[in-house]
Amino acid sequence: MIILKYRVNTALKEQTIQVSKKIIKALESSFVKSGTVVANDKKNENNSMYYVTTLELQTKHEIIDVDMAKEILKTLCNKYAWGFSSVHAGKFNASINSVDINIHFIHAEHDNKQKTLNCSFYINSVSKIDATNKVKTIIKHVSLSFNLLGVSEYFKIDGCFIVDVEIPLRINSLDVIRDVLTRFFSDWRLTGLEAFSEGCVLDDNITSLSVWFKEAKL
Repeated sequence: MIILKYRVNTALKEQTIQVSKKIIKALESSFVKSGTVVANDKKNENNSMYYVTTLELQTKHEIIDVDMAKEILKTLCNKYAWGFSSVHAGKFNASINSVDINIHFIHAEHDNKQKTLNCSFYINSVSKIDATNKVKTIIKHVSLSFNLLGVSEYFKIDGCFIVDVEIPLRINSLDVIRDVLTRFFSDWRLTGLEAFSEGCVLDDNITSLSVWFKEAKL
């Protein structure tokens, strides 16, 4: 399922319905099997009338990765920016410079304002110092700069510590984020993936657009 929310600059509710039909028709041929308007709210801002419409789209196939999401966006807009709630990777083991690394999972969030990835490594270790050194070994091995934010014990798993680090990004881009994260591990899942655009190629009256995908592979 995809949630699509957009603003239409019009005072006519019927026009928003026509726009929604146009969007569903454009997506039906390849991606969407049905679509329903679940909200259509009239707004008045600075004496300007507009509607914010929410479409719920049922897809023909599960959107399993970012590349599939990009194909859908091509139909809707020329330019867009990405956002997501969090990204996570599951358990993996490695040996780096004769150091055995056992990761339970990694959780990361993107700080758009600071242009950083804030990563939490849930790592098997005997102490805070040992856990910190292991994470430093991992990050240095993939040639990334970072700032250590803190380390704490994770009481839900015996011998597990959480090491929090901040990784600076060149630019706020999903491709850059993917390049950084896949240096550690190839299989990442994005939660709350969303794309934002200031317009839509299907209708000039749409002045903002967001497309929400529940989860997708990075």
